Amino acid sequence: MEDIRHKLRVLTRIADALDGRGVTWAVGASAMLYLRGLTDSFHDIDLMTAEEDADAAAETLSAMGERLVSEPSTQYRSRRFDQFRVEGVDIDLIAGFTVLDGDTPHCFPLDRDDALDHAALDGQAIPLQSLETWRACYALMGRPDRVRLIDDYLAGENGEV
Repeated sequence: MEDIRHKLRVLTRIADALDGRGVTWAVGASAMLYLRGLTDSFHDIDLMTAEEDADAAAETLSAMGERLVSEPSTQYRSRRFDQFRVEGVDIDLIAGFTVLDGDTPHCFPLDRDDALDHAALDGQAIPLQSLETWRACYALMGRPDRVRLIDDYLAGENGEV
């Protein structure tokens, strides 16, 4: 549990720094699910950013920690993918998130105009990408466990059993 608390403290510091620079960003993937109460753990923090803010976000994370060497992926073709380690926490910075389905790219960009949910964390508003977006991403990624988790949650939210 201390590991999760440490990751969340780092996230609040990153949030403060990104917000201070006016970066459009949101948490995605398993950390987003955790912040919504759908899972009880997460490994790293996936930060989605608007493409026009990717440089500012990368500069901010570089100043807070170290940039890691990232390996190319055969499943993703995001417009920007950088990895960082901030205070021992692995951070993936992604702009223009794109998942390949065979040879077909499916892009899930974060835009300034996106309506985002927020989680409160130590007085900091943490923007979260939508569950619907991540349901589509997980379906393309071949993650039926995550799709089912989101479907079950959304069905419960809508009063379905």
